[in-house]
Amino acid sequence: MPPLPPDPIFLGYRFKRIAHRPAGWCLNPDGTPAAAAVQRICSVSNCISPEPETKFLARACNDAGCYDRPDPALASIPPEQAGHFIPLALECCPLLFRRGGVLLAR
Repeated sequence: MPPLPPDPIFLGYRFKRIAHRPAGWCLNPDGTPAAAAVQRICSVSNCISPEPETKFLARACNDAGCYDRPDPALASIPPEQAGHFIPLALECCPLLFRRGGVLLAR
């Protein structure tokens, strides 16, 4: 029986602007879409799904760059922009990758 993966670690909350799939995203070598079923991308990075520019003004982020509770995360967004962002609760699964497989970290 393979070992069980480690429990995820809760990182915190972020508000993100969820992006629609960019044109030409994730193509097969022949140019056809590899992930046609993908409609939106909830990326942790800001290159596809940006966070509010005012995120760090409140200085309430933890070491993972997240908020420990949703309220301070929402307070970091200017009221006129609040409807453009959705809350995400983020977790990290502590796995180590190497050639030939995954090392489970506990």
